[in-house]
Amino acid sequence: MDWEATPAAQQGAAMGETNLQRSIRERRRALRRAIGAGLRKIRLEAGLSIREVAAAAELDWSHLARVEAGERDLSLAALVAVTAVLGHDPSIRFYPSSGPRVHDRHQVRMIEALLAVAHPRWTARLEVPVYRPVHGVIDVVLQDPQAGEIVAGEAHSLLQTVDAQIRWATQKAEALPSAHGWPWTPLYSATPRLSRLLVLRSTEAMRGLVRSLPETFRVAYPARPTDAFRALTQPGVEWPGPAILWVDLDGRATTVLHGPPRGIGI
Repeated sequence: MDWEATPAAQQGAAMGETNLQRSIRERRRALRRAIGAGLRKIRLEAGLSIREVAAAAELDWSHLARVEAGERDLSLAALVAVTAVLGHDPSIRFYPSSGPRVHDRHQVRMIEALLAVAHPRWTARLEVPVYRPVHGVIDVVLQDPQAGEIVAGEAHSLLQTVDAQIRWATQKAEALPSAHGWPWTPLYSATPRLSRLLVLRSTEAMRGLVRSLPETFRVAYPARPTDAFRALTQPGVEWPGPAILWVDLDGRATTVLHGPPRGIGI
């Protein structure tokens, strides 16, 4: 069955979408277009017309034409039938993008602690969507218009896949110029300097993970945490480049550490 917007979804679109709703809609459109283009490619390679394929797969040819054009969805059963007619097997692959959009319960406290110690020279933007060349949402963007600095920040209390997280954080930061309103201020005389920040919760598991991959984290985030903390909290201090800041959660208290936890060299 093809997906159609429910009245509630249509009303939500009219009243304004959340970032998550917009992301889901855009990903659906991109996937629909990719499937349609892929089907058209292998159909043409097979030298078959849409009518021939649709008849063999027991589908309406006009619907299949709209699927190839990226205008309609195709059910899994119909996708299997069409690809079987064309001598192919479909497959589905899941890969990391922006990470879970329902965040862990500690992330909000970590971002709150970061904003609490940030010097007023930094303007913060939360949950910033980016669109090109990748789609995703950056947890927090810090901007110092006078110094021409923009820092894309990600906060994690637990890292599942280090390489994927580092790669995705880098891709989202590089996509910041596609964010709505970029660069958000007319004060820049040149292209602002763009950097990255990784905010980690100081737990035994997280510290052990970082200790087990020291060179990976050093190459990805070479700046010293102490220098990043100074740039975050003091006026006139240049942002040192990609850096890690650590946050300690102890009961109700949440503290941004001035440097790395004991035993961590980065």
